Amino acid sequence: MLHLPNMEEIHSLLLNVSSLMKLYELRDSSFVGSVKNWLAMVESILQKNRLPVTAEIAGMRGSIISSEKGEIPPGVNLSKRVTKRKITELVAEHAIQSAVETLSKAISNDLARIRNAEARIFELVILARQLELIQIEPMISYDQKILSKLWEDLKTDSGSAEKKTVTERAIAVQTMVGKVDALILLDRILSIS
Repeated sequence: MLHLPNMEEIHSLLLNVSSLMKLYELRDSSFVGSVKNWLAMVESILQKNRLPVTAEIAGMRGSIISSEKGEIPPGVNLSKRVTKRKITELVAEHAIQSAVETLSKAISNDLARIRNAEARIFELVILARQLELIQIEPMISYDQKILSKLWEDLKTDSGSAEKKTVTERAIAVQTMVGKVDALILLDRILSIS
C-alpha cells in the first residue's frame, strides 16, 4: 500500500512524459538521453518505494542502452536500412509507452483508494460542519496539532446517532488510508471548503 505522498511522487513522473514526447516530435538529439534519465529517475523512485515493477523499468532502460550499442531489439523487423539513431529513438519511444502503462498499473489501486478516501472525507467534512462538529475557520493550511485533535474528535463517539455516523465514517477512512494520509486529505479538504 502506497502512502499519499509516495503515490503522488510516482504520479508526477507521468506528467513529464509530454515534454519527452515533445522532444521526440521535434527530433531533438537529446531525446534518447532524456528518456534514459527519466527512466532512471522512475526506477529510483520505484525502488525507494519497494515496488517490484522497478525491474521492468530497468529492463526498458537496458533496451535503450542495447540499441545504442547497435543491437536490434527482438520483434523489430526492418524492411530497409535504418540508422542506429532511428532504431534507438524507436526503442526509447516504445520504452516511454511501456513505462507509462507499467506506472499506471502500479498505482491504479492506490490511486482509486486515495480518491475514494478523499470523497469520503469531503462528505464527512460537510456532515461534520452541518452538525457543528467542525468549528474552525477555513485557512490555507492547518497546524498538525489542530488537525490531529480534530480528527480524534471526529473519531470519538459522543452518543448521538448523527455523531455516530461521523465517527463510523472517520474510522472507515482511517482504516482505508491510515491516519497520516487521512490527515493530509482532511487538511486539503478543509483548505478548500
